[in-house]
Amino acid sequence: MTKILKYVGNSVGITMEWALVLFVVVAFAIRTSPFQTFIAKQLASYLSSELNTTITIDKVDIVFFDRASIEGFTLMDQQNDTLACTPELMVTIEDFDIDENSFQLSEIKLKKGTVKIRKNKEGIMNYQFLVDYFSTDEPSSSPPLKLSISSLNLESIIFEYDDLSAKPIDFGLDFNHLRFNKLSVVLSDFDLTDERISLQVDKLVSQEKSGFKLNEFTSHVQIGPKGISLEKLFISLPESKLFSPYFRLSYNDWSSFDYFEDSVSFDAKFDASEVSFRDVSFWVPSLEGMNEKLKFKGDISDCVSKLKLNNLDVRLQKNTYLRGDFVLPDFRTEDLSSFKANVSSAFVDFYELDKIQLPKGNTKFNFNEIKDKIGFLDLKHVSCEGSTKRILLQANHVNTANGKIALNDQIEILSSGKSYKISSNNEMSLDLTAINLGKLAGDNNLGNLDGNLTFSETEIYEDGSFTIQNFKGNIPNLQLQGYTYRNIRIDAPIINEKEFIGKVEILDPNLKLVLNGDAHYKGKQHYNFQLDITHADMSKLGFVSDDSISLATKLDVDVSGRDFENLSGSISSSMSRVTQGLTNLELPKFELKIKRDRGTDDFNFNSDIATASIKGKIDYESVASQFVEDISLVFPSLALSNKKAKRNKASDVEFDIKLGNAESIFDLFIPELTINNGTKLSGSYHSKTKDIKLNLSSRLIAFDNILFDSVSLKQDISNAGISGFCKVKKFVYDSIEFDQLKFDNLGKNGLLESRLTWNLKGKDNSELAWTTMVIDQNDLRFTIKPS
Repeated sequence: MTKILKYVGNSVGITMEWALVLFVVVAFAIRTSPFQTFIAKQLASYLSSELNTTITIDKVDIVFFDRASIEGFTLMDQQNDTLACTPELMVTIEDFDIDENSFQLSEIKLKKGTVKIRKNKEGIMNYQFLVDYFSTDEPSSSPPLKLSISSLNLESIIFEYDDLSAKPIDFGLDFNHLRFNKLSVVLSDFDLTDERISLQVDKLVSQEKSGFKLNEFTSHVQIGPKGISLEKLFISLPESKLFSPYFRLSYNDWSSFDYFEDSVSFDAKFDASEVSFRDVSFWVPSLEGMNEKLKFKGDISDCVSKLKLNNLDVRLQKNTYLRGDFVLPDFRTEDLSSFKANVSSAFVDFYELDKIQLPKGNTKFNFNEIKDKIGFLDLKHVSCEGSTKRILLQANHVNTANGKIALNDQIEILSSGKSYKISSNNEMSLDLTAINLGKLAGDNNLGNLDGNLTFSETEIYEDGSFTIQNFKGNIPNLQLQGYTYRNIRIDAPIINEKEFIGKVEILDPNLKLVLNGDAHYKGKQHYNFQLDITHADMSKLGFVSDDSISLATKLDVDVSGRDFENLSGSISSSMSRVTQGLTNLELPKFELKIKRDRGTDDFNFNSDIATASIKGKIDYESVASQFVEDISLVFPSLALSNKKAKRNKASDVEFDIKLGNAESIFDLFIPELTINNGTKLSGSYHSKTKDIKLNLSSRLIAFDNILFDSVSLKQDISNAGISGFCKVKKFVYDSIEFDQLKFDNLGKNGLLESRLTWNLKGKDNSELAWTTMVIDQNDLRFTIKPS
């Protein structure tokens, strides 16, 4: 028994000695890199088999359990493509407590690593097999993870993400197919405690395969269950720089992101920053081709559905800018409700906007017309708020290169879907200063306009029709055809696209005028108004060159019809007075009756001065060229018409004029001229047959010391030639008298046969005949016949 006990004791002793030796050997071996690498490779081999993939580790080096280095780590996915690999990973541990699930790391370094995330066409990620292997349904009993990292340094990392079910795009950041090269990150003071993350981003740079490049990103970041905060944010891109003292998102919990527009609030401030559309186009590919740079600063607050932009200052190029406070509408709503804009000042230079490069494939905006007409837009103290159904607008200062506009009261714009109604609590008042109507309308006859316009209500319909009620205009200055008309007043209870009902009054030093009535100018037109001109200085107004002629008249106009071609009515005057110097001429009443339709025009003028009748149809656009061309048939070598006249419509007209008591007219304007009462002038023109007729009969026509007694004239021009005669019973020129003077003419094709006969007082009859050959406008050849 003693021997047995001794044997057992020796055996136990030897076993303990070998166990101690083995423990010492293992303790020393586990601290060596080859042994650590061997264990890691065995673990990698086991997991490779378990996960049906390939995991390799080239080398592991753990020093004093506070520093670990792994070299040559590779993890393949189950399709034998790289999931993650790194040539070198080093972790320095400061402290840890497994029971408390707490880890403090001094440093993590990763160089030249690669991470490739793939999603196949069925939507399964290439790392899903890892999630499935390590996940468990059993609830965790361990306390929440606490992790702090003093320094994290990732250098030259490649990150790829591919969604194989999505088609690649040609330009910009393709979020379904990403590849970031040379991704370098330096983080410090990373802390994860109770679902809160805090870290300092000291460096974040990368370049994506699309060409997008992030030169620098720095910020202090905090992420928690109630908010995300980026303090002292700085982002640098190739052509952009953003500075933000703070950029914060606040929410109730993570589920708020499912209702981002309403549940996540912004609180951010941007100092003077600059954004290039070229950089932005990588994020918004539809902007490809734009290269403009935008400078801005301002504050952002509230959620997206009612986002507030305060102290906003946006600048484009050299002159264009916008300053103010804005509340953006909820763009998901049809009426874009709760929109608000308070523009403290803004300047829009249309010459600068014309230079903006638009996105690729888009036609460049053409600002040529607006540049010439407006030039620039200068706004101050402009406010606008409401929705697409109701807008409140006030614009105290709107200045352009062609004048200034000021809306003195706030106006309300209501939309019914079919019309816009514009109104105000008071009368709407619009001040106009130096508005250049000539440039706006493209008419050099118009000049500057100054004035004030008021109206109670305006309604504009979707078909372009409109109604203005109680319109009043007070226009101190209006330039028209080189003259500045002063003190113009307009009072119109109704103005719309169909009619004008009201009164226009001009109290200019050189024009006193009142126009009162109504005009219906759409559909069946009807013009019914009274025009009372008490004084019009025709010379100062620029209508005549004589500096002493003035006019006063009262006109009644009542005409109606579908258009200018179909019109009937009358224009009459109850009083007219012409003054030249100290001479006053009272003109008798007159009436002009008009009747026009498709078939014929009928104009009849009745006055003590003259009566006139014109009947027929005139094509006013081509009658002049037709008339000249028809005369050219007789003398073709004159080439009076270079172009062939248009004859789409015929001009066939007859006229008959009988002179009455016109001595007072001639005495005022042509005192040397005398034409006897009852003188008749008649004729016709038929463009279809190219026939022109003219007839004149008068008992007396005299000019200065020349007298024609008993004149009778008849002249015909047609495609057959020219023929006519003129008879004068007595012709007197100073002391020379001719009796029975007669002139005959007959001709065609550039040859004109002429004969003049007379009975010289006290002598036999005399005759003179000649032939005229028309070579061209500068060459006329005469041949005198035996006489």
